[in-house]
Amino acid sequence: LKTLKLDGSSKLDSYKWLETTSSSVLSRKTSRVNQFYRIHNHRYSTKLINPHLDQLHHIQSEIDRVQKCVKKAYNSDQIPEVVGRYEYTSEVDPNATFPRFMRKNLDTGIQEILLDLNNTKEEFDYVDISALKVSPNGKVLAFVADFEGLEQYSIYLHRLSDSRVRDTSAKAAPTEFEFVAKGSGVEWFQDSNSFLYVVQNEHNRPAQVFQRSLGSTSPDQLLFSEENASFYVSLSLSRDGQIIFVMSNSKTTSEIHAISADDSKSSPECIINKNAGNRYFVESLADFYIIVTNDHACDNYRVDIVQHDMIQQRDQWKSLVHHRNDVAIDDVCVFQSFLALIVRKDGQLFVEILRFSRNTLIDVLESNLSSNSLQLERLELRTNSDTPSTLQSNLNFDPNSSKFRFTISFPTTLPCAVEYDTSSNSLHRCSEFDDSVLVQQDRELLRSLKCQFEYVKSGDVRVPVTIVQSPLSESSRHLLLNVYGSYGICLNSELRVEYLNLLRAGISIGFAHVRGGGELGPKWYKDGKEMKKKNGIDDFIAVSKYFREDYGIKKLCAKGFSAGGLILCSALNVHPELFDGIILKAPFVDIVRASTDRSIPLSEHEIEEWGDAITDPSILQYIESYCPYTNLKSLGESILTHKKIRFPSIFISTGCEDTRVPSWMVSKYVAKLEDQLKRVHLDPSKHVFFTTALGDSHFGFG
Repeated sequence: LKTLKLDGSSKLDSYKWLETTSSSVLSRKTSRVNQFYRIHNHRYSTKLINPHLDQLHHIQSEIDRVQKCVKKAYNSDQIPEVVGRYEYTSEVDPNATFPRFMRKNLDTGIQEILLDLNNTKEEFDYVDISALKVSPNGKVLAFVADFEGLEQYSIYLHRLSDSRVRDTSAKAAPTEFEFVAKGSGVEWFQDSNSFLYVVQNEHNRPAQVFQRSLGSTSPDQLLFSEENASFYVSLSLSRDGQIIFVMSNSKTTSEIHAISADDSKSSPECIINKNAGNRYFVESLADFYIIVTNDHACDNYRVDIVQHDMIQQRDQWKSLVHHRNDVAIDDVCVFQSFLALIVRKDGQLFVEILRFSRNTLIDVLESNLSSNSLQLERLELRTNSDTPSTLQSNLNFDPNSSKFRFTISFPTTLPCAVEYDTSSNSLHRCSEFDDSVLVQQDRELLRSLKCQFEYVKSGDVRVPVTIVQSPLSESSRHLLLNVYGSYGICLNSELRVEYLNLLRAGISIGFAHVRGGGELGPKWYKDGKEMKKKNGIDDFIAVSKYFREDYGIKKLCAKGFSAGGLILCSALNVHPELFDGIILKAPFVDIVRASTDRSIPLSEHEIEEWGDAITDPSILQYIESYCPYTNLKSLGESILTHKKIRFPSIFISTGCEDTRVPSWMVSKYVAKLEDQLKRVHLDPSKHVFFTTALGDSHFGFG
């Protein structure tokens, strides 16, 4: 037994021996840890995979086939975006691994390849590009990429005006790119010679901003450093190109600095200080700042305007869009003559347009015009009985455009890109999935899907639930129920290619939008975080009971990824009888340990999500009351209470390189779970299937 110190008290943890990430220990065949992983990977292969290998290969080939069709027929990045003298787009070759980024000179009509990672001297199994930033003169591309799938991003330069081979100090980077630093963001000054970039610290937290000048032999200059471990630093160039914003954000609080993009010798100026609990998102429009904020208890956010030189005088801020108790603002895109807002009301997503002129903005600032007189136009985006599951603003690089582009997806259809033209008040699709590329049975399936929206009572609230069904669903009455319920993130209920095989087999797909998520706005999120976290768990239990007892589901399988695993495993501990199967991907199952050990990645950053269990004993006690790992003993008691139930099969996967939910945390949960099953005379080898993917991170196979 090992002793674990929590808040000054001693607690026995019999599974602490699994806490290792040492590659030497994991690879040493004689080590106890290595044997644990080998036994479970062997069980997973021999009992779960090998007996169904042909069927799994067929399913995967079907997914790959349809995915290739989708890739060919639809990609919102293929819609051209104009920036300066160039039109930017991407090409998707179904036979290539990665997209090819292109640009066309609008003066000459000449098209050239901006970046093609399919054609480099080094081959890559994985590439994720999180940012592409071309210098204002169009000669140098700065991009941020992860070449290993481990969420380890680096910044590179690609000189577009020559093809000389350059050395790099980044092991995985192609030799023709110049390595800058391990980092997460980059923005250019208007002189095209200097740029800012964000550097991550040893815990992969974006923490510092440096400046580099091309061709300079001087060390890069440190301009900003965020010492508070709860805050992450990012960069953003204003849409009018005037200002580079240096933003430092925690889960609940913001601080914003501004640097003139026209003066590479200027220093960051703090324009909005940290004010606990208040968040700010700032954009520049001529000599005005447009500010989206939740301060003054505006949980659903409002939109303010202020002149540049008055931003530190809060009494000079005037509202363009007032706070509304029943409408939450998700996103705002600023144009020269209008704002485009993505909002949600009663769980439904909408686009709203606010038109204005410069004189209108001046009148609002001078109190000659009440912003209440400015009319918001709401766009109708329903299709048949379907309402959008996601709305996401596209790049919209040109602030002078009259057109707002966004991507919309529904639970029963694949996504499409939509453009609203404010000059003609017309809404049309500019890119959508063409189902003619599919075989007939796939087309028929897609056209036959139906979506239901239900509300399930949980205590004194109604929990929204989305259900997608095929014609066979009624007879099979089988359901895969997804849950997340954390960080204010909305559980994505858009149609995914991998769902099609399940729907074809008559398995319905469900989504429980429990408290802690953002589906009903910030209040719904706040009612499921910190000392109200158990609300989300209660919601999921209520939804699961509804499907079992009222909806008539015969077989219920539940799925939770990351923090969704916390919700699901907490429910499993007290109600194992509700489930026939459990799927857990990188489940966050030991919140007690994560909240009391600052060495664990993200633990400090997430204090505002779970509470500070180190300094407040009441918070620790509350976390202990629902932590899945801590309360596994309750699972054994629940099994004994429901002696006639068939305990569900549980599939658990994790990745050895996961920096968000360490693989050892999941392994400890598996070991303790199996011991609990043995105590109630259940054979773990018949119920628990655990696999660990070497070399994978949080969003990989694990």
